[in-house]
Amino acid sequence: MTDCDLCGVALPTLNNVKVFAPEDDDKSSFGSKRIRKTEGQSVMMPRYTSHAPLGVWAGLCDKCLRSASEAAETVLSEENKSAGTSGTCEMCGARAMLFEVDIEIPSFSRGSEPDSSHICASCLEACREVYEKMSSDGGSGHH
Repeated sequence: MTDCDLCGVALPTLNNVKVFAPEDDDKSSFGSKRIRKTEGQSVMMPRYTSHAPLGVWAGLCDKCLRSASEAAETVLSEENKSAGTSGTCEMCGARAMLFEVDIEIPSFSRGSEPDSSHICASCLEACREVYEKMSSDGGSGHH
């Protein structure tokens, strides 16, 4: 079992999205910067660029992947250029322009609670590519 990096739901398999290590001015081998898990951030990902220079993989459930893909289509379309907010991406940790993705966090008392994650344009594009590939292959790889 593994947990979705955005909503935290535990599933046997998730959809793998490759997020790239952000460019950072801290190039030490043990990288002193981390994204701390605080309210409003659902991912705690180390930013060790020397250990993962080509990026890392994030696991997303089908619902979060679909929501991120829909947000990418809205945000990245030519006719609908929307402005985001600046901050730290919850998937890759880059400081960039962020766009809101609606997710549902599982809750034992209410079933699910609506929430939003803030994701950068490059991670949204990666989510859209994985969703299109998953749709063309006939669904997710869940057993």
